[in-house]
Order: sequence, then structure tokens, then C-alpha cells
Amino acid sequence: ADPDLVHGMCCQLVEKADRPIRRDELDGRVLVPLRIEDIWICDMIAGQHYIALVGGTSCSNYEVSMQLVDVSEECRELEHEGEVPGSGGSLDRIIHLKPGHTMVGSCKPNSFTDYYLNVSSADAESNLVLEVHDALDDIDTSAITVSLYYGAIPSNRKTQFYDDFSNDHVFAIAMNVWDLLVGEYFVSIKCGPRPVSYTIIPELFSAHLSDGGHVAGEVCPGNFVMHFVDVPEVDGAAHHLGHVQYTLQLHSGTVRYKVQHHDPALKMGPPFGTASASEHLAHGGNTTIQACDVDQGSWYITLSALESCAEYDMYVNLQSLEDECSGVEQDLEAETVSTTSTLKAGNYKYASCESNEYVDFQMTVNDTVARNLIIEVEDMESSLDTEALAIYLFHDAIPENRKTEYRSEYSNSQVWSLSVSSHDMVNGEHFLSIRCGPNPRAFRILYILIDAELVADEWIHGEICPGDWVHHYLDVLDMQLNGELSGPSTSVEFDVDLHEGSMYYLLRVEDAPTRLSPPFRYADSSATSSQETLFHTSFCYTRNYPSVHKYYLSLKGGANCATYSVRARVVEECESPFSHDMTLEDTQSTEVFTMTVGKFSYATCQPFSYIDYTFEIPVEQEGNNMVLEVEDLGDSDNPNSLTVDLYKLRSSIPTNRNWDDQV
Repeated sequence: ADPDLVHGMCCQLVEKADRPIRRDELDGRVLVPLRIEDIWICDMIAGQHYIALVGGTSCSNYEVSMQLVDVSEECRELEHEGEVPGSGGSLDRIIHLKPGHTMVGSCKPNSFTDYYLNVSSADAESNLVLEVHDALDDIDTSAITVSLYYGAIPSNRKTQFYDDFSNDHVFAIAMNVWDLLVGEYFVSIKCGPRPVSYTIIPELFSAHLSDGGHVAGEVCPGNFVMHFVDVPEVDGAAHHLGHVQYTLQLHSGTVRYKVQHHDPALKMGPPFGTASASEHLAHGGNTTIQACDVDQGSWYITLSALESCAEYDMYVNLQSLEDECSGVEQDLEAETVSTTSTLKAGNYKYASCESNEYVDFQMTVNDTVARNLIIEVEDMESSLDTEALAIYLFHDAIPENRKTEYRSEYSNSQVWSLSVSSHDMVNGEHFLSIRCGPNPRAFRILYILIDAELVADEWIHGEICPGDWVHHYLDVLDMQLNGELSGPSTSVEFDVDLHEGSMYYLLRVEDAPTRLSPPFRYADSSATSSQETLFHTSFCYTRNYPSVHKYYLSLKGGANCATYSVRARVVEECESPFSHDMTLEDTQSTEVFTMTVGKFSYATCQPFSYIDYTFEIPVEQEGNNMVLEVEDLGDSDNPNSLTVDLYKLRSSIPTNRNWDDQV
């Protein structure tokens, strides 16, 4: 409020002001109050009391005043106004969607527009696909967020079913027959910083097909839809009843498909097939998918889209054992291997691969000093397919089966990364193999070698990606032998500048760590203030034994790839001892949830917190195999985003969560 702090064109207006300057004085307007709102706090206690204001659909000008009122006067406590749509209030203010009907809508900046649709019992065996097409002239992949709720819209509007990133102007959510429930579903569309007009297309199409049946459907990237046919017993026999034949005709896009008995495939693992609309349209054909020599029960086909939404027609026929049947085989007929080319450290290599083709590269590492190897492969095409490429690293030679522990099959922001820390790095020939998915790809490769040993007082720059390890260390043995260290105690200080991304960092002596265990800390460049250009931290360690001469700073990739600078210094006194970040301490779950076999459970966990579940194995299932899968629905593709622990035959989870008590 100091008038001396006001500058520019406003100075002449306010140079003699003796009170805070109001906005209406700066732009020459006089504001007349349109509404006066009294907000009461009853039976106050001593301390600070806050009033919070949240902007609505447009900017507001306001003034706030406060006065204390005698307790003898009537007090009107603040009450909640209205209902969150779908939370038990009336649906009159929410727009009704009808499956199969197109609706045009719009939303204002940072505001919600809500809809609801009903899934009746007649639609229980259907797939629900909801598409929202923005009407923007330009491409804004985050123009809106589309969210789907069952039963009600919670006050915090949190849900696991949402799409906040468009593909060719389309935002899409699907509820396949395995997850679809009968009842009310609510759709909420939120605009970003600008208004958006859009078209909503909700579709319900049957999953259950009869012999000779047909259905038209659609599936979009990131979603699954399913269809199934029931194979009945024949004269009391339940086995060897014939063949199931699905015929898929695509009109747009590319899909993967998989056939499975009893339960649908919940993930697209081998063996699966691939079908493309471009092939169907070019040759006027379709794709025939068969399950041979089938038993009685439901036979499911699961479809997932690659890169863009796919429209299709699906037909099904039950065939006799006399009919020819080829089954479903892994779609690898186009798999080829190229010749090997050489990579040079620190230089980009541009290359490409055809559908299902391997492209191999060779690196020679003959270092006399310890180094960390970092490999990054960047997709040069504007694609959101996280499985467009897969990269594999081998030492000495590429085996025939191309099996290796060093692999990356999912991208993070269109980058696939691998690292070999100085702890595991060996000299010799290394081979990098890159495999295309079902579509050709152009990419570029960069590999760098980052020194592990630090020279005192000198900066080293490096990179690290999610889940990878990089080790740095300062060895003070020569300084100790040369008498440069005084006394048995030595303090080493590390300076770390994080330019972008996030990472964990640990401080150890003598041996590099092999797992993330306390004490450790976390750095995230996005947590810096607007006045800061990077994250900076300094910390130190004091040795008390002459035999200790190696000080390790070990880094583990966080949620995003990171670039950083680090240096080490010998200091006389340790002023910032390294300690564990207590905000990263594991928190205990306050509730145990029950899981149902064969059904998805959706949840969200906060950083370094636990979510606990329980399930019971029926006696009749004893001796069978159990598979438990947890899928990360986040955006980062961080391979270390979650940890899953399983405790068997216990009445509760031990409070110390001891690994000795885990499977």
C-alpha cells in the first residue's frame, strides 16, 4: 500500500495518496457495489480466522471489511448453498444425454458443464463409449477435460475415468461390458483457460452376440471394448464343440485384438493380432479371427485402438469341427532385422524402422575411468503411442531370442531411456536394438557417458530418466596420502543444481546403494518459485574414520527425465548434514478395502502412502494359480511409480510392513 511502490503511468494519480490504491482509481472507473454479502462466524474462539474466495466464471472486484458483533445479537452461520450435480439433488439443472444421439454444447473458461445418461438393465451387456469432439480451429490437446462418474458427482470431482488429452480433436472414455454398471452415469466437461464449443456422442453397443450376429462399434486409444458369444453344450457334451469365428471389418484406424475363453482379456499381451483399416479399404477385405476346437462357455474378443479411434463392424459365426480353423497367432510375419550401424557418444543418430522391424546399433566402450551409460531414443513423430517402439541393450552380442534385462518398452513424453550405472558398467561392445510396433517410425538416438568420479570443486553435468540410476563419487584417498586432510575427520559437501525434471538423491560412503532406502531426498524442478530458474541444494557428510575415503552421491530418476549439475568440495565444517526428508516417510493406510476376484478396483494414493486391500481365496480354489496385477493410470509412464507387497495367510498387515513377512 506504500504509494512510493506504485510506478509507471499510475504514479501521477497516486503520489499523494495516504491509503491503499483501489483498482477503480487506476483505470479511471468508479465501481458501484452490486451486492453486499454478510458472512458470519458464530461463537468465535481466539486465533486467526480466514475467508477464502475462489474466482467464478469472470474476474471480480470486491472490498472486504470485518467487525466484531456482540454475542447477544443473532448470528447466521455460513451454510452450503445448493447441491453438487448428481449428489442427491435434482437432475433438472443437468443436461440429459441419450445414447446414439449427438448433442452440441459449450463451456466457459475454467467452468464445468454437466450431463447425465441412464444405462438400463436392457443395456447391461453393452459397451459404453463417450466421445467429445472439440470445435477448435487450432490444435489444443488440453482444451477440455472430460470426466465420467457413476451414481453421483463427488464434491471434489475426482474420478479415475477421465480424458484430459485429445487425439485429433477427440476426447474419449469407454466403459466396457466387464466394468459397465446399470444406473445413472454423469459426464462433466471442464474448459481450460478459454471457452470451447464441442459435440458429445455417447454410444451404447452390444457386447453379447448370437451366432450369425453383427454389431457396429468404435474404440479409441487407451480404451478397451469387448464382445462375446456363448457356445452351448451339444447333446450334453461340453468339449470339442467346433470353432468360433469373428469377422472384423475396419472403417478407420488400427486395432489389436485378442480372443479368450470364460473371461475377457484385460490387457493386450501375446498372442494378439493386428488389423488396419488401410489394409481393409485398399483390398476390400476384412480380418478373420478364429478360436479352434472350443469348449462350452463364453468366448470373448477384446479390441484396443492404436493412435486414433477405430470404427468397425463385427460379425460372429459358430462353426463345426469339420470347418478349417487357423486360430490366432502373434502378428509377427513382418518382423525383420536390419544390419548393424555404429553409434558415437554424444552425437545424435537419426534412423527409422518399418512395421515390426528390428534396427541394431553398436557401441564400443573402453574407458579407464568409471562412467554411467545413458541411452535415450526419441520418437520423431507426433504420436501419443507409448508402445510405438521398444529398445533393448545387450553386451558382447545379440542373442537369438533377444532376451535381456536392460529394456524399455514404454515411453515417457515420447522418450525411451535406458541406463547402466557405473556400478554395473563394463567395457567392451554393447548393442542397442530398437523394434518398431505395428507402424513405421522415425527416431533419433543419443547415448552419453557421464563420469562417476568427481574432481573436487569441478562441476559435472548429467541426465537421468525415470527409474534409472546414476552414481557419482569423490575419492579423497590421494588427498589423505598427500597430507592435505587434517585429522581423522573429513567433511565433504555436494552442490546439486536440478535444471528440469525430478529425481531422488542419496548420500553413502564406500559403496554405492543398490536400492532406494532411507535416508534419501527428492528434488522436483517444478516445485521452484517463479523467481528461481532451477532447484539448488547443498548438503554434506563428515567421516570419522581414516579408512573411509569414497563419498557417493547416487541419483535415481523420478517422475520425469532430469538434467542436473553436481560438484563436490572438501570443507572444514559440515553446516548442512544430509538427512532423510521426513515428508517422504511412509504413511499408514487408515482403511482396508475388499477386492473381488476378476473385477477391477480403482484407487488413488498420495506420495509415499499405502492403500491396503484384502481378499480371500475360497477353499475350492486351493491348488490353483493366482495372478495379481496393478496398472498405473498416471501420465508419466514411470516404471517405479508403485510398489506392490503381498502378505499371505495373515489376519492383518504388520505395522512395520516387514519384508520378511511378505511374499
